[in-house]
Amino acid sequence: MVSIWHPARGGAARSTAPWMPPAAADRYLGLLGLPPGRVRLGGTHGHEGAPVGGPPGPLPVVLYSPGADASRSFGTGIVEDLSSHGFAVVTVDHTYDAAAVAFHGGRVETNPPGGISDYTKALPVRTADIRFALDRLAVLRSGGHPGVCRTPLPAGLRGALDLRRVCRHPSGRANIRPEQGRWDSPQDHLRPYGMFLPTAHAVPQPDRSPTPLDPTQGRPR
Repeated sequence: MVSIWHPARGGAARSTAPWMPPAAADRYLGLLGLPPGRVRLGGTHGHEGAPVGGPPGPLPVVLYSPGADASRSFGTGIVEDLSSHGFAVVTVDHTYDAAAVAFHGGRVETNPPGGISDYTKALPVRTADIRFALDRLAVLRSGGHPGVCRTPLPAGLRGALDLRRVCRHPSGRANIRPEQGRWDSPQDHLRPYGMFLPTAHAVPQPDRSPTPLDPTQGRPR
């Protein structure tokens, strides 16, 4: 599962995105021994469906892949900060690796009891997930719809991503390195456990210049 975060202006009237999708949040809290409704998880600063804003020109892209047993929601703070500086941030949940992943229709999948232990199996799956996500982003960049449910996309999102400037922001254990997969080859993407259901969250763009991205080093210059 994937979320796309991007800078925006004029979206304050739109609803804010939850920190974690409600179905996934209930399952996650249940794994921690908390019944649904006992703890209310906070929201985010992102507004769902707001038009793309930010600096002129296509946005450099950061791929955020959480560590083993984690959720893409865990990195929301740094994702919002990057988006507010003019980056499009694509956050990825690796199904059966992430703590809890909610699918369209209410299905929720979790990682194995005790967490991920076989990284030799996890790493190829993560590599395939990222390759699949990059290919779907290319569809979005060319004007198509990347998802399977054809949910409405925010105005300006098509064509807004600069896929010549992509870097990854790994978090924690069990993450991939670019040399572990040929990301420029669209093959073997019909995976039974993966779906590209993008939800776009727009973070207000402050009046400041974005930090230039050095795609060769994977960090701001």
